[in-house]
Amino acid sequence: MGHTKTYTKVVIDQTAESLGGQPASALIGKCVKIKVTETHKWHIAGYVLETQPEIPKAPKDYFERLEKQREKEAEEEKIKLAGAGKEAAGEVEEVVETIIVKTKPNEVMMHFMGIALLTIGLYILMRSTF
Repeated sequence: MGHTKTYTKVVIDQTAESLGGQPASALIGKCVKIKVTETHKWHIAGYVLETQPEIPKAPKDYFERLEKQREKEAEEEKIKLAGAGKEAAGEVEEVVETIIVKTKPNEVMMHFMGIALLTIGLYILMRSTF
Protein backbone atom coordinates (compact mmCIF):
# COMPACT_ATOMS: atom_id res chain seq x y z
CA MET A 1 0.00 0.00 0.00
CA GLY A 2 1.21 3.52 -0.73
CA HIS A 3 -0.04 6.99 -1.67
CA THR A 4 0.28 9.56 -4.43
CA LYS A 5 1.55 13.13 -4.04
CA THR A 6 -2.00 14.17 -3.20
CA TYR A 7 -2.28 11.33 -0.66
CA THR A 8 -4.66 9.17 -2.64
CA LYS A 9 -4.30 5.64 -1.28
CA VAL A 10 -2.65 3.22 -3.72
CA VAL A 11 -3.16 -0.52 -3.24
CA ILE A 12 -0.36 -2.48 -4.96
CA ASP A 13 -0.65 -6.07 -6.13
CA GLN A 14 1.88 -7.95 -3.97
CA THR A 15 2.49 -11.10 -5.98
CA ALA A 16 6.13 -12.16 -6.40
CA GLU A 17 6.11 -11.49 -10.15
CA SER A 18 4.52 -8.06 -9.65
CA LEU A 19 7.17 -7.04 -7.11
CA GLY A 20 10.05 -8.31 -9.24
CA GLY A 21 11.04 -11.05 -6.83
CA GLN A 22 11.73 -8.72 -3.91
CA PRO A 23 9.75 -8.53 -0.66
CA ALA A 24 7.09 -5.84 -0.34
CA SER A 25 9.02 -4.31 2.57
CA ALA A 26 11.81 -3.42 0.12
CA LEU A 27 9.51 -0.79 -1.41
CA ILE A 28 8.95 1.14 1.84
CA GLY A 29 9.99 4.75 1.36
CA LYS A 30 10.66 4.23 -2.37
CA CYS A 31 9.13 5.96 -5.36
CA VAL A 32 7.74 3.36 -7.77
CA LYS A 33 5.98 3.56 -11.11
CA ILE A 34 2.74 1.56 -11.25
CA LYS A 35 0.11 0.64 -13.82
CA VAL A 36 -3.33 1.60 -12.50
CA THR A 37 -5.78 -1.24 -13.10
CA GLU A 38 -8.73 -0.20 -10.91
CA THR A 39 -10.18 3.02 -9.55
CA HIS A 40 -12.48 3.19 -6.56
CA LYS A 41 -14.10 5.94 -4.53
CA TRP A 42 -11.34 6.11 -1.91
CA HIS A 43 -8.31 4.48 -3.57
CA ILE A 44 -6.70 3.20 -6.75
CA ALA A 45 -5.16 -0.22 -7.36
CA GLY A 46 -2.47 -1.47 -9.68
CA TYR A 47 0.81 -3.34 -10.07
CA VAL A 48 4.45 -2.24 -10.06
CA LEU A 49 6.08 -1.41 -13.41
CA GLU A 50 9.41 0.00 -12.20
CA THR A 51 10.96 0.05 -8.75
CA GLN A 52 13.63 2.65 -9.63
CA PRO A 53 11.92 5.09 -12.04
CA GLU A 54 13.89 8.06 -13.28
CA ILE A 55 12.55 11.17 -11.60
CA PRO A 56 12.15 13.96 -14.16
CA LYS A 57 14.28 17.06 -13.57
CA ALA A 58 12.91 20.53 -14.17
CA PRO A 59 15.08 23.01 -16.10
CA LYS A 60 16.72 25.73 -13.99
CA ASP A 61 14.58 28.48 -15.49
CA TYR A 62 11.32 26.49 -15.19
CA PHE A 63 9.71 28.73 -12.57
CA GLU A 64 10.73 31.94 -14.35
CA ARG A 65 9.17 30.68 -17.60
CA LEU A 66 6.07 29.56 -15.72
CA GLU A 67 5.72 33.01 -14.11
CA LYS A 68 6.09 34.76 -17.48
CA GLN A 69 3.49 32.45 -19.00
CA ARG A 70 1.05 33.19 -16.18
CA GLU A 71 1.62 36.94 -16.50
CA LYS A 72 1.01 36.74 -20.25
CA GLU A 73 -2.22 34.77 -19.73
CA ALA A 74 -3.39 37.24 -17.07
CA GLU A 75 -2.70 40.17 -19.42
CA GLU A 76 -4.61 38.46 -22.25
CA GLU A 77 -7.53 37.80 -19.91
CA LYS A 78 -7.51 41.43 -18.77
CA ILE A 79 -7.60 42.63 -22.39
CA LYS A 80 -10.39 40.18 -23.18
CA LEU A 81 -12.45 41.37 -20.18
CA ALA A 82 -11.85 45.02 -21.05
CA GLY A 83 -13.19 44.37 -24.55
CA ALA A 84 -16.20 42.53 -23.14
CA GLY A 85 -16.83 45.41 -20.73
CA LYS A 86 -16.94 47.91 -23.59
CA GLU A 87 -19.36 45.74 -25.50
CA ALA A 88 -21.56 45.30 -22.44
CA ALA A 89 -21.51 49.05 -21.77
CA GLY A 90 -22.59 49.65 -25.36
CA GLU A 91 -25.47 47.23 -24.95
CA VAL A 92 -26.62 48.97 -21.76
CA GLU A 93 -26.52 52.36 -23.45
CA GLU A 94 -28.63 51.01 -26.30
CA VAL A 95 -31.19 49.57 -23.87
CA VAL A 96 -31.40 52.82 -21.89
CA GLU A 97 -31.81 54.83 -25.07
CA THR A 98 -34.50 52.44 -26.29
CA ILE A 99 -36.40 52.70 -23.02
CA ILE A 100 -36.22 56.49 -23.00
CA VAL A 101 -37.34 56.73 -26.62
CA LYS A 102 -40.23 54.29 -26.19
CA THR A 103 -41.49 55.66 -22.86
CA LYS A 104 -43.86 58.61 -22.88
CA PRO A 105 -44.02 61.02 -19.91
CA ASN A 106 -47.69 60.23 -19.26
CA GLU A 107 -46.98 56.51 -19.07
CA VAL A 108 -44.21 57.09 -16.52
CA MET A 109 -46.49 59.27 -14.39
CA MET A 110 -49.28 56.66 -14.54
CA HIS A 111 -46.82 53.97 -13.48
CA PHE A 112 -45.69 55.95 -10.43
CA MET A 113 -49.27 56.81 -9.53
CA GLY A 114 -50.17 53.12 -9.68
CA ILE A 115 -47.31 52.28 -7.33
CA ALA A 116 -48.35 55.08 -4.96
CA LEU A 117 -51.97 53.87 -4.89
CA LEU A 118 -50.84 50.30 -4.26
CA THR A 119 -48.66 51.47 -1.39
CA ILE A 120 -51.48 53.51 0.16
CA GLY A 121 -53.86 50.58 -0.22
CA LEU A 122 -51.47 48.22 1.52
CA TYR A 123 -50.95 50.72 4.33
CA ILE A 124 -54.71 51.04 4.90
CA LEU A 125 -55.15 47.28 4.78
CA MET A 126 -52.39 46.68 7.32
CA ARG A 127 -53.71 49.37 9.69
CA SER A 128 -57.20 47.92 9.61
CA THR A 129 -56.08 44.33 10.37
CA PHE A 130 -54.09 45.20 13.49
